[in-house]
Amino acid sequence: MRDVNVYAVVHTASTYVPWSKIEKDFVVEFKLGPVDRCIYIVKMASIINPLFVFEDYGGSTGEKRFCVLPNSRWGRYFGSRINP
Repeated sequence: MRDVNVYAVVHTASTYVPWSKIEKDFVVEFKLGPVDRCIYIVKMASIINPLFVFEDYGGSTGEKRFCVLPNSRWGRYFGSRINP
C-alpha cells in the first residue's frame, strides 16, 4: 500500500474563529487549544486560504496568537476601504 498524499500537522485555536471576523478585522487574536484536543493531521490538498499566524511577542505569557487575512484577500480588503 502506498500513500502519495502530503500531510500537515495543524494546531488549532481553542475556540472557533469565524471567517467573517477575519475578513472584517484583518488581524484576529486567538489562543491555541490544548494539544490533546486541538492537533489534527490533514491532507495538504484540503488546506485552502492558509493564514499567517504569529505570537504576541509583547505579551507576558506567550499564549496569545494573531492570525492575518490571507494575502490573496488583501486587495479586496483594502480596495473596499479606498472605494467604499
